[in-house]
Amino acid sequence: MAKQRSTARVIIRTCVGCRRRVDAAELHRIAVLPTGDLTVSRTAAGRGAWVCPNSRCADAADRSGGAARTLRVARTALGVTPVRTALQHAGLIEH
Repeated sequence: MAKQRSTARVIIRTCVGCRRRVDAAELHRIAVLPTGDLTVSRTAAGRGAWVCPNSRCADAADRSGGAARTLRVARTALGVTPVRTALQHAGLIEH
């Protein structure tokens, strides 16, 4: 008897804040818009960075420069707390 393969695929991504590898469904994707602003969107064009939905990981991503490095933009171009600010504007973490 032949084994049947599961058609469901789990996509694994790494949080730029805590470096934990988890299912993409548990993370939020942040991308840079042509204006230079960050947006939280799974479908935005361009490079994206994935972050856990909590303020601790957002702060770690901002502090370490992990998001800027992943997005390939200058850390100074994003501002002081770009990941935290983007998640707050999207209503995904508290102010």
